[in-house]
Amino acid sequence: MSEAIRCISGADPAAVLAKQQYSSGVSQNMFSPFEKLKDKKCMIAPTLLKGVTIARLWEGVFSNGSDFLKRYHDRRKETDLEVGKWVFLNDMGSGYRTVSLVTVVDVPRAGSLTQLNEAHRFAYAMPSTGAVTLLYQISSQTPNVPAGQSFRTEAFLEVTAGSLNGDCTIGIWGGCKKMSMAFSAIQYMAVPRAIREMTAGYRLMLQMISEDLMGNAVKVSAEDEDGNVGVQGEAKEADYGDAGTYQAPSMLFQGLMLMLALVVTIAILCSISTLRKTSRITNMISAQLLGGDVHGGSVRGSLSENLNSPSSTGAGAARGPFTQDQALRYAARDAQIQSLRYRWIEQRVTIHNLEAIVGRLWWMSTFQLLFMVFLLLKMFVL
Repeated sequence: MSEAIRCISGADPAAVLAKQQYSSGVSQNMFSPFEKLKDKKCMIAPTLLKGVTIARLWEGVFSNGSDFLKRYHDRRKETDLEVGKWVFLNDMGSGYRTVSLVTVVDVPRAGSLTQLNEAHRFAYAMPSTGAVTLLYQISSQTPNVPAGQSFRTEAFLEVTAGSLNGDCTIGIWGGCKKMSMAFSAIQYMAVPRAIREMTAGYRLMLQMISEDLMGNAVKVSAEDEDGNVGVQGEAKEADYGDAGTYQAPSMLFQGLMLMLALVVTIAILCSISTLRKTSRITNMISAQLLGGDVHGGSVRGSLSENLNSPSSTGAGAARGPFTQDQALRYAARDAQIQSLRYRWIEQRVTIHNLEAIVGRLWWMSTFQLLFMVFLLLKMFVL
């Protein structure tokens, strides 16, 4: 008979895992406490296994003598499975082991066979107030794929029962643990894809557990991306494979979108610069035509006064009597100036709109810069 784990009385299983010590290639940084794992998702809603106790579940699925993992990975067409022996701690109330296999990983290389290394740990305890709980955590990594060492996928199996001999309920959560800064560049593609693949795998696992221990396939409830709960039964086993066919945006697409955003930003900045120059020129023309200040300096008079002044005609300090030709020339100049004034008044509304557009573009570029800074902080700091 396989070894039987023992329930630790008066202890919280999460606290037991937090104090657990490791060796043989397993370390504490491979695991995240459940409450500290970011962006975790409920992959399998709590499901009751009638007639199955936690002890029976352990013996049939997770113990050293069980062949369940081999049959499970064979069904998923995964090869080269090596399951290590449990290293038990706390008088067989907790422990850890390693598992390795070759699997197909679609992120980030579609259809590629790669090595998958797993570290398993568990804690079986009964708090002074609460149900009997078995926490089983699996931390996985694919080191041979691009950026594969920058993160680990983690699955939390929480098995609870009202008593040691009571029927157990199992729920499964999943998420990703960032191991290096390189994961920030791919997390928005890798996390949804990893959750989808893990959800498909653990649906199949729970179905096989119910078939082995209950004799029939239990209905598995899983939350979709919108938080809705759907039911998967025995007749929908083919859907497990369909859940893994989701195609995440490629790195090329992400790069093109980033380049497009950069081009748009540069175009906006160039447009702002051009409109500012246009605004300065129009303000200078306005001051010359209507009289006023230009950059804080005063203009001696309006354009008509400058054109009709004696210095503009080359005459002396005192203006003599006008000849007929001079009178016609002055009249033509005044008519031209009046025409320019009328045209300028007509264009003032358009120029005002251009100035308003310049102001809006400046604020838009400022908000865009703040958004990019916030995005960088979220990716690399928060």
